Amino acid sequence: MTDDVESCRGQRMGAFGDRTFVPPETSEQWARERTFALQHLRLDLVVDDEAKKVSGTATHRLAPINDGLKEIVLDLDNLRIRGVKDEAGKALEFETHGEELTIRLPRARKAGEAFELRVRYEATPTKGLFFVAPDKAYPKKPRIVWTQGEEMDNRSWFPSYDYPNQKFTTEVVVTVKEAYRAVSNGRLVSEKHDPKKGTRTFHWIQDKPHPNYLIALVVGEWDTKEWDADGIPVQAYVPKGYGKYIDLCFSRVPAMVKFFGRVTGLRYPWGKYAQACVPDFTFGGMENTSITILHEYCLTDEHAYPDYSSDSLLSHELAHQWFGDWLTCKSWGHLWLNESFADYFECLWWEDHFGKDEFIVHLEEVREGYYEEAEKKYKRPIVTHKFVDAEDMLDNHTYNKGCGVLHMLRTVLGDDLWWKGIRHYVKKVGLQNVETTDFRVALEEATGKSLAWFFDEWLYHAGHPEFEVSWSWDDRAKQVEVKVKQTHEVKDAVPLFRMPVELEFATDDRVWRETVQVDRAEHTFRIASRERPRTVLFDPDGNLIKKLTFKKEKEELLWQLAHANGVWARMEAAAGLGRFVGDAAAAQALGKALSKDPFWGVRRATAAGLGEVGTTAARDVLLASLKGQDSRVRRGIYAALGKFRKDDEAFKALSKAYLEDGTYAPMAQAAQALAETRHPGAFDAIA
Repeated sequence: MTDDVESCRGQRMGAFGDRTFVPPETSEQWARERTFALQHLRLDLVVDDEAKKVSGTATHRLAPINDGLKEIVLDLDNLRIRGVKDEAGKALEFETHGEELTIRLPRARKAGEAFELRVRYEATPTKGLFFVAPDKAYPKKPRIVWTQGEEMDNRSWFPSYDYPNQKFTTEVVVTVKEAYRAVSNGRLVSEKHDPKKGTRTFHWIQDKPHPNYLIALVVGEWDTKEWDADGIPVQAYVPKGYGKYIDLCFSRVPAMVKFFGRVTGLRYPWGKYAQACVPDFTFGGMENTSITILHEYCLTDEHAYPDYSSDSLLSHELAHQWFGDWLTCKSWGHLWLNESFADYFECLWWEDHFGKDEFIVHLEEVREGYYEEAEKKYKRPIVTHKFVDAEDMLDNHTYNKGCGVLHMLRTVLGDDLWWKGIRHYVKKVGLQNVETTDFRVALEEATGKSLAWFFDEWLYHAGHPEFEVSWSWDDRAKQVEVKVKQTHEVKDAVPLFRMPVELEFATDDRVWRETVQVDRAEHTFRIASRERPRTVLFDPDGNLIKKLTFKKEKEELLWQLAHANGVWARMEAAAGLGRFVGDAAAAQALGKALSKDPFWGVRRATAAGLGEVGTTAARDVLLASLKGQDSRVRRGIYAALGKFRKDDEAFKALSKAYLEDGTYAPMAQAAQALAETRHPGAFDAIA
C-alpha cells in the first residue's frame, strides 16, 4: 500500500535520541492466537449508496483447531447484528462487546470438525467501506463505493476474523443498482439482472486463500479497458468520463505482469488483475487480491510526464500480488515482507524497463525517504513487535529502508544467487503466512550462504553506517591507502556495521575495483596500483544505505565529473563541486556537464551544484541551459535559480517558466523557486 500517488506511507510518531518510535513501556504485539481455522467466507450483500448502507449475511465455514471449542469470537466495528444461525438454520446465542462478536455454540466442537455460521447484519460504515457522491463543493463527483481493509478495517462492513495470520477462500455476492458494476476479488461467475427491482447482482469467487484485509469491493459506473498478459486479463476501471486517461496510465501494466512472473518464477497467480481508480481514496493504492484500488490522481495527461510516472505506483501495487497477497506477513511486526518487497520490485521494474541509470536514481529517491525519517524522527529496527497501533508500522523504515536492505542483500549475494533465492522463497511458502525467518531460511537453503549476520544487522538492529573516507598515494610502495571510519554513534539498537564494500580506482587508461570488508570502527586498506589514481570511489554504484563524508580536492572532482563511468560517481562529483562556492573552474565544469552529460540525472545534479556555486557566471550557465532540456532537468535548473536571492535575471526566467513551461512539475518548482528568491516581485508573479 502507498500513501500518495508516488511515495510511500510514513510520517509516524517519535524520533531518535531522547525521543523514540514508541514509549518505552509499550508492550510487544505478537501474532494473534487462533482457536479455529477459517476455511471459507461468503458475503451476500446489498449495497445502498444513497442511504450509505450495507446489509446482508456473512457465512463462515470454519473448523476448530483443538477439541472442545464452545464459542467463536469474530471482529466487528459498529455493525448491527440481526441474528446468527448454524448450518441447519438453528438460531444461536450471541453478544457483542466492543469490537467483538461472541457466538455460543450449542455443543463443544472437535478439532477439524467443519461447520458454518451465518451472521445477518447491517451497517452504515464510517470506515472500511466508503460512499462517494456529489456535494455542493464538487457537484460533478461520481457516485462510487469503495473499500479499504488494511490494516483491520474490513470489520467495519462485515463480521470476520480480521487479522492477517489466517487465509481462506471467499465469495462476494453483491446486489447494486442496475446502472452500476460491482467488482471484487477473483473471477466473476455470474451476473444477474432484476428489471423489476432495477438491480444487478454480481457473484465473485476468490478460490485461492487470502487474508481478510485483502477482501475488496468497488461499485460504480466505469469506463473500462482490458489487455491480455500471457492469458491473464489485465483490466482498468476508471470513473465514467475518464476513459481517455486509461492508456497513458495503464498501458505498461501487462508488461509488468509478465516481468514479475518471469523473475519470481511464478506466473501471475490470480484469475485476473483489475485496477480501479476511485475518488477520495485514502492512500495512493491498495493491493487487494486480484483487484488493486487506486486514487484517481494517478490518471494524468501528458503534461505530468516524465516528472511523474504512474509506473511507480502501479508496479508497487502489482508486486504485492506476489509479496503481500501470495505470501502474506504473519503479523504486522513483519510487514516489511509485504511493503519493502513491493518497493524494491518497483525499483526492479524501473531497472528492467528504463535501464540501470534510471534504477540508481529511483532507488536513491526511495532511500531518501528513510534518511529523512531517521534524521528528523527516529531510528528503529525494521522488524519489531513494539508499536502502539499497527498503522505505526507503515513508515519509511518498513517501506524505504527495507527496499534499500533488499538491494544490499542482492549485492551481497550477486544476481544469480539473489534470483535463485527469491524463486525458492516464492515457491516454498506460497499462499502461506510468513515471518522474516522464513525468508532468511529460504535464501540460505537456495544459496548455501549464512545470512544470519546480515538479517541481525539490518533488520533486527536500527540505523545505518556513517562513513568518513579519505585516501592518499604512497609512491614508494605503489599503493593507494584508503582510510575508512564509521563515525555514527553506536548506542541502543544502532550497531557497528559489517559490510563488504566496493572501492573503485581510476587512472587515465584503467578502471578497476576491489572489494573490502568493513567491520570495525576504523580501517586502513592498502591497494596496489601502477600509478596514482585520478580518483578513488567508495561504493561506486551507491549500493549501500549510508551517509558518506569523502572530502576530495577540486582537481579530483573535476576529473571525476568529466570521466567517471558511473552516473552515481558523476552525481557525487557534481555535489562535491557545488561546495566550492564562487569558484570559476567548478562553475565551468558543472556548466559543461549540464549541457553535455548524456544522463538527465547527472545534468540535474550539476544544476544543483551550480546553484550552490552561486556566481553570476553560474547563474548565466543555468539560464543558457534551459532550452531543450528534459523536464526533470528543467526542474533542477529552476530549483537552482531559486538560490539567487533578489536576482532580476533569475526572477524573469522563473516568472516565465511558471506561466509557460507547459509541464506541471517544473511549473510548480518554478513557483517555489520564485518564493525562495525573496524577490520583491515574487508574490505578484505567483499570484
